[in-house]
Amino acid sequence: MKKLTEKGVTLVLLGCTSCVADAATHEGMQGLEPATTMIKSTQPVADNLQIWVPVFSAFIGGLMAIAGGIVTQWFIARKEKNEKVQKLASDRAFIGAGLILYLKECRYQFNLVASDSGEYRNQANEEMVRIPTRHAQLPDISDIEGDWAVLPGELLLRIRQLSLRQQSTERYLEVERDVHDDYPENASYFRERRARYRHLSEECAELEKEIRALCDLPGKKNESSE
Repeated sequence: MKKLTEKGVTLVLLGCTSCVADAATHEGMQGLEPATTMIKSTQPVADNLQIWVPVFSAFIGGLMAIAGGIVTQWFIARKEKNEKVQKLASDRAFIGAGLILYLKECRYQFNLVASDSGEYRNQANEEMVRIPTRHAQLPDISDIEGDWAVLPGELLLRIRQLSLRQQSTERYLEVERDVHDDYPENASYFRERRARYRHLSEECAELEKEIRALCDLPGKKNESSE
């Protein structure tokens, strides 16, 4: 009877120990569950970052390449534009200098005629007649070197028309001399001749002024009074 009692106590003690161990194991596992859950929840975020970092890097690299290309093209275009502007200025200065010399000579020739009062000379019939002593000899415009295309067409036309206007003036004056009956003085003829050639001289001065401004060429302050 006594042996049976001792065995029963032993079994009870073993059962209690097993229960305590089971309870401790269950509580430990419950404590580890939140940490495991947290690790599992942060794992997708890390995976996503690893996927998107190369994408972002490639995108930013592409933007930088595009921006670099745009800046490079802008600098190239700006350089080409500056070179064109400098070449245009150089070409204009070159041909402008030649045209100014041409206009100066034309103006000088026109002023000679504009200041001509004529002189009396013996004709074949022994009659004294007042005739011109000065005539405009214009330089050859084809001798001017340079690129005419760099100047406005309207300005070039006015320059080229100077010789034609001078020829037209001479034809008009011939008619003027025949119409007015003031022979042999020819006072009306000389008056009209001086006025028309003075106008041609003023036209040369105006053209020269426009060319200096357009071609950025220096000029004299007292040039208008020449």
